Amino acid sequence: MKTSLITTLTTILSSASVWSQLSEDVGEGRIVGGYPVNPPFKYPWMVAIHRYGGYWCGGTLLTQDTVLTAAHCMVGEKAPLRNFKVQIHRQDLDLSLKAEKGQEFAVINRIMHPDYNETTLYNDLAIIKLDTKLNSPLDIALDKELTHSESLISTALGWGRIKPTSAPFHLLQEVVLPLYPDTECVNDYNAARYVGYIKPEIQICAGFKEGGKDACGGDSGGPLISEIDGKTTLVGVVSNGAGCAAAGTPGIYTRVGKFRDWILKNMK
Repeated sequence: MKTSLITTLTTILSSASVWSQLSEDVGEGRIVGGYPVNPPFKYPWMVAIHRYGGYWCGGTLLTQDTVLTAAHCMVGEKAPLRNFKVQIHRQDLDLSLKAEKGQEFAVINRIMHPDYNETTLYNDLAIIKLDTKLNSPLDIALDKELTHSESLISTALGWGRIKPTSAPFHLLQEVVLPLYPDTECVNDYNAARYVGYIKPEIQICAGFKEGGKDACGGDSGGPLISEIDGKTTLVGVVSNGAGCAAAGTPGIYTRVGKFRDWILKNMK
């Protein structure tokens, strides 16, 4: 973490390339310390976003044709939509779609949050629309809250790195994380010389003070979920962080409750 945060984030566009510099700086998207999802396919709304024929980012299927992901996963308005595909009913990406009875869809529209900042990764959300509507029902709620108790337990999901220096992993992983107190997250990032980097009103921090468990490179865009009032609820979207599972610098997630109205408006 010795190079400039601003320089790093303005010169690197993909989650994979950002996370290749984890030992040096803050980067995008990131599951370390977790375990394979079991039973497979228990999260039917979890999607794998592919670009140029290979895995790229995670996402959450909100309706039969609407996916929520991180804005940085869509690499700007100029990235051709034809290069992106969305796969559902996936567990092991080393297996074929046919072997897992998965489905693949084209992306026909992309809606970036109008205030997304590719330098700071603030407002890091994008909605993508699929070319076909699914028939299967979905069972995930959008968070309604702007704040949460630090006692709330969450789960992050993704096919990202299982070690800070490894390649993205082929099996869908999950990791259970406590929410990190907002003030403590700000103070710890400030202490790590990322002064002013955390904005609790639009971001959630999740992880352990001592590190060891976290999202990692390749998990960008995936969900952070919690059980709220007996309902699986999307509370965050994997965005960025300083290192993978590092002590004192937990993962940073876009706060879904803050953007609920924008999401609902653009889901239609």
